Amino acid sequence: MAGPSVLFMGRDGDRHSAGVLSFIEGLTDDVTVAWAAGRGGRLEPAARAWRGDLIFCFRSHIIVPPAVIAAARIAAVNFHPGPPNYRGTGCVNFALYDGAHAFGCTAHLLAAEIDAGRILDVQRFPVTAADDVESLLGRTHTAMARQACDVIGRLVDGGAAAD
Repeated sequence: MAGPSVLFMGRDGDRHSAGVLSFIEGLTDDVTVAWAAGRGGRLEPAARAWRGDLIFCFRSHIIVPPAVIAAARIAAVNFHPGPPNYRGTGCVNFALYDGAHAFGCTAHLLAAEIDAGRILDVQRFPVTAADDVESLLGRTHTAMARQACDVIGRLVDGGAAAD
C-alpha cells in the first residue's frame, strides 16, 4: 500500500479517535500512534522522535512541541471541537452559555501558539433548544470525525495544506 508517513494523536478509548485511525490505516501503512489518556498527557518518546509527512491530532490533549510540528514535511493538522469563534478548552460550555445558534468544528494547521494555525476547514451545525453539554459535544465529535476523514483524505491524496 505504501502512502505517506503519518503521526496520529488521538484519545485512548474514544470510538471517534479509533474510527479516524482506522480510516488513516486504510490509506497508508506507515502510521505511528500516540494515545492521550487525559489532560496533561506527555508526548510519547516515539512521537517526539518521529519524522515524516503528516501529523493529525484528533481529540488529543497533548500540546505538540514546535520541533515535532516542524518534523511534518507536508502538514500538521489539529481537529478542534469548536468553530473559530470558540477556541480553546471549554468551547462547548461557552457556546451554550452565550446562547449560540450555531456550533461546529475546525481543522487547522498546528502552530506554536495553541489553536492559532491557519484554518483549513470549518463545519457548522445548529445548536438546538434541547442541547446540553453532553448532546452538543456528542454531535461535535461526530462532525469532527467526518471532517477529519474528509480533510485527511484530501491531504493524503496530495491536496494543498501547508503553503
